[in-house]
Formats: sequence, structure tokens, C-alpha cells
Amino acid sequence: DEKRMWEQNEHFQEQVRACSRLHIKSQHECLLRQLQMALVEGLIQLPEGGGFSGCQEGASFLGWTGFEVVGRQGAAFRRRIVDMFAREPNDKTLNNALRRAGLVPRGGWEEAWNGTAAFVFDPRTRAQCASSRA
Repeated sequence: DEKRMWEQNEHFQEQVRACSRLHIKSQHECLLRQLQMALVEGLIQLPEGGGFSGCQEGASFLGWTGFEVVGRQGAAFRRRIVDMFAREPNDKTLNNALRRAGLVPRGGWEEAWNGTAAFVFDPRTRAQCASSRA
């Protein structure tokens, strides 16, 4: 059962607690939960050797250091992120949702959405996005 898998994942519970503790904005919390559900449903996978770390700010996006879209699930994963928005976002807005979290493709955006390149946490990108909104 997917709900039970979510509840049993110690990383997920820690990540949700970090959202509250750090007063994370709603779009970031929504993204976090979409990533968690996508992992449980098999739309994305953690890269070999990890994908999670502690929820220390600056080292990850609420514990996420990277993930890969399962190739045949690219459209479903993209739809999950698109559905976070009230209206259909353009590609730049969609990519910015991940960029603001510091999750950027190791290759190009299309390659990452299609599962041929990983999304990885980049603290510089996260900091640049945070300072540009200040």
C-alpha cells in the first residue's frame, strides 16, 4: 500500500518536520510532497549511492540531493509537477519550480524530464534564486 510506504519512510517524515521547522513556503512543501509521492509510485528513483541526506539547509532540498526520472514515466512525473499550478505553466515556470529548490539537471532540462539526465541539488542555484527574490 502506497500510503503505508510513505508513512514508513523515515526520510519523508523528517522532511515534512523540516518544512514546519523552517517555515517553508507552500510551493516548496508542495514540491516536496510531489517528489515523495513520485518516488513511492515509481515515477522517479534515487540515484545509485543515495539521493537523501539530512535536512540541513544548504546541503539539500529538504533532504533531497538528487533523483532521476524513470524514463517511461517522464510524462507522468512532469504532469505531477504541472498540476501544482492553478494554470498550465510554461516550460520556464515549470523548470523554475525545481530551480528555486536548487534541483537542476545534470544535463539539459528535457533530458532530465525524460530520465536521461539526473536532477541534482546545487546550493549555488538555490542561493541565487533566494537572493533574486529578496
